[in-house]
Parts: sequence; C-alpha cells; structure tokens
Amino acid sequence: MENKMIFINGEIISLNNIWNISKIENKDERIILINYVVDGKIIRYDLDYSDVKDDVNEEKTILEKDFEKLEKELLNVEDPEIKKLEARIKDLEFANSISRDLKDRYRRKIEAIYKIINSGKLKKNKLIREIIENEKF
Repeated sequence: MENKMIFINGEIISLNNIWNISKIENKDERIILINYVVDGKIIRYDLDYSDVKDDVNEEKTILEKDFEKLEKELLNVEDPEIKKLEARIKDLEFANSISRDLKDRYRRKIEAIYKIINSGKLKKNKLIREIIENEKF
C-alpha cells in the first residue's frame, strides 16, 4: 500500500492506519487528536494548535481548516477492502435489477397466458407455447 502523507501544522502526518480523528477547540485546548492502529494497538497522536494565531478576518480557524483537510484526505484514501465491498454492492444491485426485470417478464407472461385461457380462441396450446418460448405477449 502506498504511504500517503499530508503536511499539517508544520508536521508531516501519515494517513496510513489512521483509525479516527477528532478536534478539541475551546478556551483551554486547541488540538487535533489522531488515533493510529499499529499492530492491533491504538496510538494517540496530538497536533497542538495552542500557539497558532488565527486570522480574525477568516471565517474558519486554522485548526478547523486543517481538520477539514485531514477529513477530506482520509475520505479519499482508497482502502482495498472498501473497494471490494463497493464492487460487491454494485454486483448485488445489478443482480437485483435483473431479478426485478425477470419477475416483471414472468408476470407479464402469466397474465398473457391467463388471457388466452379465458379467451374463446382456438389452438390455445400453440399460443401459450409461443408465449413461453418466444416471449410473444
């Protein structure tokens, strides 16, 4: 797997094995918490923003911008397991649409056969066989 890195708050952060991220922004603390999973253990890493001065003319703080940047990068990281699950979901959706189509076709065939049975036509067997074999209805 490719080792994807991002530069945040003067530090290079590896996006590999990140389990989750969160932020604390109040009067006492300004931190982005990053939890990594390494060898089955969760390792916490803190990015401290207490000394970072924000621009009062900006809508968002630097911490908020960096947190959003991290979230965006994490959402774009391609996990092979997620790709497999997405492919499986697409396969199931395709199979379900085919199944629905088949059900509709068979329902229409049955309706056409009942119309022939209840009609006064002769040679009903031949007409029914054509519907079953040739999908004429």
